[in-house]
Amino acid sequence: MNLRDYLINWPAVVASWHWLLPSEFTVWMMNRFEDLLLKTRDGKIHRLALDGGAVTVLAESKKQFCDKLDEPGIANEWFLMPLVDKLVAAGKMLKQGECYALMQVPIVGGAYVVENVTVGRVLINMRRSGQFSKS
Repeated sequence: MNLRDYLINWPAVVASWHWLLPSEFTVWMMNRFEDLLLKTRDGKIHRLALDGGAVTVLAESKKQFCDKLDEPGIANEWFLMPLVDKLVAAGKMLKQGECYALMQVPIVGGAYVVENVTVGRVLINMRRSGQFSKS
């Protein structure tokens, strides 16, 4: 068994976003749309949102992040739960190494609807979105 066959190569995944990311961080989570939740040395939780090419601070700590998830609408916003549920119901299932990707992002007129979502490869989508956001 080779353990690397079962791990995500995070440095390769985030390489195209280096210009926007904090200098030091740990990837904590990734939602199904590939938004990354990052933990910085100061304990803050940041989100790299691929749809808009922005990094925002969501919480001052993991505990505050978890507390905020209990607030109405926050989990749906951060994890796009209603849309993920609709995608699963429509048969758009993810396999290992895959993510959901907007075919047209909101900044160029795309909408968060099933018809605007495709299934893509994590590494490929992350690279493309990073290059698009930088330009």
